[in-house]
Amino acid sequence: MLEALGNLGDFIGGLAVIATLIYLAVQVRQNTQLLRANALAASSAANVSFNHLLGSDPSVARVFQIGLENFTSLQEEEQRQFLSLLRGLFTAHEHVFQQYEHGLVDEDVWRQNRLMTLEVLALPHVRVWWEHRKDVFLTSFAKSIDEAPESSPATSAGDVIAEMIAKAPAAKL
Repeated sequence: MLEALGNLGDFIGGLAVIATLIYLAVQVRQNTQLLRANALAASSAANVSFNHLLGSDPSVARVFQIGLENFTSLQEEEQRQFLSLLRGLFTAHEHVFQQYEHGLVDEDVWRQNRLMTLEVLALPHVRVWWEHRKDVFLTSFAKSIDEAPESSPATSAGDVIAEMIAKAPAAKL
């Protein structure tokens, strides 16, 4: 009788271990999904924040746009501001790369950010900056940028706006 109760206890103990393992597996899966969602939200927030900065402050947007198109026409203080904005943009993209390396964001998210980085790097003066400053970024991030296929040159915001205006139907009053 005691042997039967011992076997039943072992069986129940085994079921408890299996139930615990299933519970832990579900918890780990949910935690991983939460980490990925948070990483994607952080990546999006960094891009939204940068775009908000440009969209909410015309002087910052002007410095950034002119810096992209004609860096040497900026005053010395504006050049420093542009370089700071550039560093912020690349740091945000580096953060997305880190999340991609750790499996927290999909390859599509990283590919989109890398494309934006490469579009900016297509500008000769930005490429010079990158060659002198890439050592302040993660080696793996710099390598992924340097080894990426060349992208087409960036289109200026002015060119995009002109094309949008040209293709928009005339407003009717």
